[in-house]
Amino acid sequence: MRNKTVQMVLLLVGLLAIIFIAPPVEDAEANIVCPPGTIGPPNPTDISQCEPIIPPQTPGGSDPIDGSPPSVPAPPPSGDPLSDPNAVGDPDDDGVPNLLDNCPNDPNPDQLDTYGGPAGDACEPPTAARNGVTVFQALNVINIYGDCSPAPMLGPDKTMCQLVAQFDPTDTELASLNVLSAPPGSRFVRIEFPPNNDWYVDVHFIRRIFPTPGEPPVTIYQINVYDGFGNLITDNFIILVNQDGTFTVAER
Repeated sequence: MRNKTVQMVLLLVGLLAIIFIAPPVEDAEANIVCPPGTIGPPNPTDISQCEPIIPPQTPGGSDPIDGSPPSVPAPPPSGDPLSDPNAVGDPDDDGVPNLLDNCPNDPNPDQLDTYGGPAGDACEPPTAARNGVTVFQALNVINIYGDCSPAPMLGPDKTMCQLVAQFDPTDTELASLNVLSAPPGSRFVRIEFPPNNDWYVDVHFIRRIFPTPGEPPVTIYQINVYDGFGNLITDNFIILVNQDGTFTVAER
């Protein structure tokens, strides 16, 4: 009886040793890890459970897998042409679309237009300037600016000038001054340009000359600019009008 008890104790000790001391039997399938670029369940039991990772899709197509940044397509037009720089263009790269740029081929992000003419200062050099009066010659119009005042909102030492006269030197009213018997400067047309009713301009017929024998004559007019008190500001501008209607503004 005692021998059987000893045998039972030894058997029990042996079982406990197997449970607590013997190393666990590894499960070959328990250590499966999905390879890079694939994904599977938390504890895959078979490599076939690992599936390739699909890159996210963008409106322009699949993102590349080579690590380069994805190409994002341009947003669709909003319906406002000014909000789409590709539609209106900005060749001078000043941040102002062509439809709003007063100098589309000359960079001028400030859009400064001292004289209020059709173009900004960057691309509209005056034809002539004297005593604070500036003359711009267009295709068939002469614009005269004066009555300038400081404009600190435009920047230091900046001024803003008013359009005091605008006229076509080939119109019928001026052409009627072209009388050979009239004394030089005796006939003129007064031009006042609303809403500026202070300054005004007198355009005087001076004479008609023949620069080259046998060639058409050239008619000379003089521009006198006066302030609101009738003081002569300048009389240094002349207009040379050719018989074909072309003309040139110059200083004398």
